[in-house]
Amino acid sequence: MAAVALSRLETNRLFQKATDTAIRDHGEVGLQVAVYHENDLVVDAWGGIADETTGRPVDGETLFPVFSVVKAVTATALHIQAERGLLAYDQPIARFPRNPPLSSGADPEPRNDGNP
Repeated sequence: MAAVALSRLETNRLFQKATDTAIRDHGEVGLQVAVYHENDLVVDAWGGIADETTGRPVDGETLFPVFSVVKAVTATALHIQAERGLLAYDQPIARFPRNPPLSSGADPEPRNDGNP
């Protein structure tokens, strides 16, 4: 099957339609999707309610709390390292240092000296 190139406008319309469907048919209250390709914003779609108590709608500047995103980032980083041969999935975790030295030379341990 040959790849079909869509214009940015067509691509954004598809994402906006999916966003609207998720809100209308699948119980999403409000959401926002942004896709960057080579540092260019190619999709910017949003819809729904940002604050259910006030009825404030979602817009392009709405901030959402993000939960559990570190799991996906960590998994992606692990897969990239495995792909590059830097580690293997079957290596015991004990093989890796608990507190590896930082390249900056900074102390990796948090300090509680009363200063923020």
